[in-house]
Amino acid sequence: MSRKPALLALALGLLAAACGRPPEPELELGSGRTFVPIVVDAVSDVGRFPSVAVDAQGQPVVVAFAFEEPTRPGEVPETRPLDAPTVPAVVIDARRDGSWIRGGVAMAADAPTAVPFGPQTVEELSSMAPGNVSGTDVAVDGGGGLHVAWVADTGVWYASGDGTSFSVERVRPLREPLGQAGALGPPAIAPDDAGEPAVAFVDATGGRAEVTLAVRSGGSWESEVVAAAGGSAGPAGVAIVDGEPVVAFLDGGTPTVARRTADGEWGTEAIEARADAAAFSFAGGPDGGLYAAYAMGGEVRVAASDGGGWRASTVASADGTTSRTGVAVDGQGTVWVAWDDGRGVHLASGGPDGFEEIEGHGTAGGTSPDVAVASDGSAAFVAWYDPAHGELLLGAYEDVEGLALARPTGLASPGASPTTPPPTSPSPQPTGTPTGGPAPGECPRDGVRITASPGAISNGFDETELTVPAGEPFTVCFDNRDAGIPHNWALYTDQSASEKLAEAGSFPNDPPAPVMLIAEVPALDPGEYFFRCDYHPTTMTGTLTAE
Repeated sequence: MSRKPALLALALGLLAAACGRPPEPELELGSGRTFVPIVVDAVSDVGRFPSVAVDAQGQPVVVAFAFEEPTRPGEVPETRPLDAPTVPAVVIDARRDGSWIRGGVAMAADAPTAVPFGPQTVEELSSMAPGNVSGTDVAVDGGGGLHVAWVADTGVWYASGDGTSFSVERVRPLREPLGQAGALGPPAIAPDDAGEPAVAFVDATGGRAEVTLAVRSGGSWESEVVAAAGGSAGPAGVAIVDGEPVVAFLDGGTPTVARRTADGEWGTEAIEARADAAAFSFAGGPDGGLYAAYAMGGEVRVAASDGGGWRASTVASADGTTSRTGVAVDGQGTVWVAWDDGRGVHLASGGPDGFEEIEGHGTAGGTSPDVAVASDGSAAFVAWYDPAHGELLLGAYEDVEGLALARPTGLASPGASPTTPPPTSPSPQPTGTPTGGPAPGECPRDGVRITASPGAISNGFDETELTVPAGEPFTVCFDNRDAGIPHNWALYTDQSASEKLAEAGSFPNDPPAPVMLIAEVPALDPGEYFFRCDYHPTTMTGTLTAE
């Protein structure tokens, strides 16, 4: 899945110092503050649900899920480095002295040699898959300790590390693994001044969505329900203010915070009294302030509170396709917000007087961003996932004066022509018929149609229930109209997505929309089957019934 455009050239340039003499020529970035995107990790399918934090040295630390790289029949899987964590895994990547160290937090099986950061082997993670995980979060405490939380099919997990090894604990075990993500919302983690973590998440495994706070003290976990969350298990947030946790969540679409009152009970407060928010994120500021970001009413919004009520302001317009936001605050009180919009990832900074979007490049097609900022405001970092290539990326907005990134010969600089001719052999093409736009007659008259309209990343397929005759082969015509975004339609025996029966497309090598992709599906036995988009397996799903 590795790419060879300028973006990868930048990443290779940053690594050159650790790998020997940098190749010529060099790519001069000039001076001043610049947004530079790099591929942080490209081994296997890596980068889903990333989170990012900044350590005491102002350097980025990124955590995400990694899974086995999808391959076509007869295709040889990409060779993994010996010191890479086995997959599935929760991976961690950190920048040190201009180079990236890639390692692991937790993995399902032992690696053949030592892995950086000392991940713990946890056999219960072997059932993790792209369709049954829902989020990660990472924090660095005042002593430099690493704290990581994630949600998988087997529950809510926590790991603590010192940079040389991780110790893993299960915060919320489940009696039965989840077949599909959704019953447990993405987690949030915040350590207190003593380095003891608080983990917040929304738990709907019992049918009712409950906002849960788990606090670790003395080597054990104590959990309590702080509020009911109307609707599904969405993202949660947590911050430590004056030694006490404050939890944030969406209550049926209303951004809400829960605090402990003077009598020890939990009380809730609406951040903004509307019920159409989505893509919620939350952070505490260095001054004890609280900050929330979310998509609402066609806008990306930020709300701030210093304890005397909430003030909401608009960051940017949004067209309803935002799947995730991230928010962070530096020591000067500047608020940094990241979001996606179906076309790519964006970053803006500002405050009560307004926000300004940071000019960037190399973020097209990115999803699920998170943001972190150095305490002095000198650097901001955005991590995101590239579903088209299965890669983890990070954009650094910082001073690049005097920095020259080595560009290997044969790789193009931004906006330049390649220095070597393109390969003569054709690149792999997806199954189906790419077009300049679906036209009538491309789908057989008796074909079963399914559509991904603009905003499908958040809204899903137009059709979520299909019915076909049992015992007869049929054709599925997948009409991807989500401009600029790659999608596929894949049919599985069940929600575990372990056995694929047919596919319209060729994940992960599908072209972006507009395109019509065709799947020839063999005769099915009577029953229910599961379908999804492999690029967006938690939001684009449905059921096919053969009868």
